[in-house]
Amino acid sequence: MARQAVARRGVRPDERQAEIASRLRIVVGRLARAVRQHDSGGLTLAEISALVSIEAHQPLRLSELAAAENVAPPMMSRVVERLVRAGLVARTHD
Repeated sequence: MARQAVARRGVRPDERQAEIASRLRIVVGRLARAVRQHDSGGLTLAEISALVSIEAHQPLRLSELAAAENVAPPMMSRVVERLVRAGLVARTHD
C-alpha cells in the first residue's frame, strides 16, 4: 500500500529511499559536528548515554543497562567503572 501511495505522487520507491538516505547523511553529519563542538565535560558519548539511561530508568542492573545501551556487559562495566571513578554514579549490590 505504501508503494501505491508513493507511486501516485510520481516518486518511485527507490528514488524516495535515496532521498531519505541523503537527508539522513546530512542530519548525521550535522549531529556529529555538534557533538564534537559541545563541551561534554570530558565524558565520552558512551558515558553520557549511560548516564541518560541511568537517570531515566534507575535503579538498573549492569546487564539491564548494557541491554538498554545495546553493548556487551563487559563494555558497560568499563563505562560504569569510569563513571564511578568520576563520582557520577555509585554501584550498589543486590
